[in-house]
Amino acid sequence: MREPSGELLLRERFLRGSAPGFATWHLTVPDTTEVFFSTASGDFDSTGDLTGLEARSATGRISVRDLAGRIDINTASAVVRLREVAGELSVTTASGDVEVDGFDGRLRLRTAAGDVELRDLAAEIEARTGAGRIQVSELRPTGECSFDSAAGDVEVGLAETPAFDLTLSSASGLAELDLKGNDAAGTFVFSALQNAGRIESPFSFDRQETFVHAGQTYLRMTFRRGPALPRINLATGSGSARLKR
Repeated sequence: MREPSGELLLRERFLRGSAPGFATWHLTVPDTTEVFFSTASGDFDSTGDLTGLEARSATGRISVRDLAGRIDINTASAVVRLREVAGELSVTTASGDVEVDGFDGRLRLRTAAGDVELRDLAAEIEARTGAGRIQVSELRPTGECSFDSAAGDVEVGLAETPAFDLTLSSASGLAELDLKGNDAAGTFVFSALQNAGRIESPFSFDRQETFVHAGQTYLRMTFRRGPALPRINLATGSGSARLKR
């Protein structure tokens, strides 16, 4: 344990050859504190405000609740759970799942194979996964939002009519936007592989065309309701691009 000026460092090391064991630390700090946490297999739980939080983990679970500030989380295979957080949030995992319930701010999320579940968000969001699934409910966009999966489904449910651009894409899975009874406003653009994908909409299309990308032919179908903006993009390759009322 060291305490340089304005900084407290706590480090735990098990001696080589010692018996297996574990330790639990309970710390109470002022809400003006900035925390950096790093572990291989240990879990981390935080409740209450901090100025900022940076957490690194290999397999240890990370759980954060009731924090408004800057949050940066990076893990290999651990599960990340966040409840009632706000501010600037960045989450990166290799195969760990991510759950966010109650968020207000800007979110940047990257995972290679983990699933993503987001609920009750008033946010500007960029979320990408390689082989995982993205499920979003009660979304209130406060800026441009994009959700992308290479091999998994992308399903987004709205809490209000978006006023900002919104993009859902899945290379081989479902890209589905559920209006949940909210008005359809703006320009809706659907795209899918001409002979492999599907496009589904409860509204009639104004325009249909084909285009070539990476040597493959895609079908693009468009309709507009009211003003031209925002632009809502639903894209897939061999899956389905679907709009629900």
